[in-house]
Amino acid sequence: MESYRFCGIISNPYADGIRIGSEIKNKLSGSSLILVFSNIDEEKTKEFLSGLGKHVPLDNVIGCSVRGTFFSNNKYYSDSILIYAFPPHLKSAITFGNSGEELHENIREELIRKYSTISEAGYKYLGIMLLDWDEDPNVGCKILNDFCKASSIPTIGGVASDDFSFNKTFLIYKGEILKNTCVLGVVGGKFRFDLFQIHGYEATNIYMKVTRSEKNIIYELDGKPAYERYVEGIAEYLGLSKSYVEENLCIGFSTLDEDKLFLSIFHPVGYISLDGKIAPLYIIESDGKYLKITREVNEGIYLSLLSFNLSLFLRKLKDKLEYYTMNFKSPSILLFECAGINFIKEKLLNSQVPYFRRYSPTTLDFEKYKNVYGWLTYGELLSKDLVRCFTHLTLSGLVVENSSIEFNIIEGLKAFEFNELEIKIILLLLGSPLFLEDIAKKLNISKYEADLILKKLINKGIVSKIGEKYRIENLKESLEKIDQELDLKYVENKLKRYLLLKLL
Repeated sequence: MESYRFCGIISNPYADGIRIGSEIKNKLSGSSLILVFSNIDEEKTKEFLSGLGKHVPLDNVIGCSVRGTFFSNNKYYSDSILIYAFPPHLKSAITFGNSGEELHENIREELIRKYSTISEAGYKYLGIMLLDWDEDPNVGCKILNDFCKASSIPTIGGVASDDFSFNKTFLIYKGEILKNTCVLGVVGGKFRFDLFQIHGYEATNIYMKVTRSEKNIIYELDGKPAYERYVEGIAEYLGLSKSYVEENLCIGFSTLDEDKLFLSIFHPVGYISLDGKIAPLYIIESDGKYLKITREVNEGIYLSLLSFNLSLFLRKLKDKLEYYTMNFKSPSILLFECAGINFIKEKLLNSQVPYFRRYSPTTLDFEKYKNVYGWLTYGELLSKDLVRCFTHLTLSGLVVENSSIEFNIIEGLKAFEFNELEIKIILLLLGSPLFLEDIAKKLNISKYEADLILKKLINKGIVSKIGEKYRIENLKESLEKIDQELDLKYVENKLKRYLLLKLL
């Protein structure tokens, strides 16, 4: 069974929420983790979630506000929603908190509360971490690092974004709107996925030594005020006057100006690691003397002036898409793209400013990649193996192989001789434990009828009752016993048929 994806314009939030909830219910017969990326305002988002909740439970829903959404060659910068729903047989849990340690403890406790067994042979877990916007990038960096110190779960995520006003961001948690915190969702089971991150920056021949710094503030480069040396470097590289560079530098998150060149994004500073990898450092603040950047730097290291290459960026992305299309069966690809990168891509492709004409108007045809979806974020985070990074000006990607999770569970359960209502209850309880009243309400049947079915499933060893809640402890183990019973029943019936035919 594959995941459910939707990306498109929302004209009537409540009605569209009901429609999409119905689609999720019909396609997946439920779901585990549901991601909602909203390009509509808070009140309309609440209406949409209210409609969604008419068909699917919201207790596994997380998400955030976004600058824009896209799929294939379609881009939406207003009034859109992106939905990604994982199939119901995957274990899932969500939580929120303000520290990595808190998130780790909460998610661990939630998984243990919901499932008696959270680790089996072949099981993998994936984390999705979403943060509200904060001007200090060290906040998100610390949350990610502290979570990864306590947990080995590969994690991808981003920062809530808006229309570049930086005051309308929010998070989504269980159908509610949250602010100034972090939400985390995990899914686990036997499924194949991968994470990746790319950028489009190249090092120039302009290098600058950090001669005085403190944490993520650079005071001096090459013995000069950092701002002054940075402007000199750009002017030298581009052959422009320093005054023209300063006029078009636009430092800071809230300085986007359609009439400016926005050189601080086209040409940030960055450092080059020993293995040759480039890490761009976005400049978030300056008083005309110091430069405040998105990462701590030590005195004595050399930074390179970087240059954004659109062709390089699109070539890297195309290579990734080609690789996963060839090596993953029916992959779904979810992209977390920096809103700043998208901003300068649009400038390069559409602007008539002479400066931009030196770039070839390269485009990437997403039409051939049918299952590529994405959203625009104010920060990208990724933790995979030994790599942990909270960055800006990059693109992170999640790839899920649908064929590894696409087996039709409903048809499989029918082969174990469960009827339609029994299957619906099994799929409901795979998500989380439920009270009798909740089961009856979700299936639109009487409590008496639900109770009879549950007693039958308890007798078969599928469902257990702890307190007042019904839950499924270990579906695989229970089905293995039934499988043996069905095999024995088949042999016995085969013998009876054989004896009857012999007698005749």
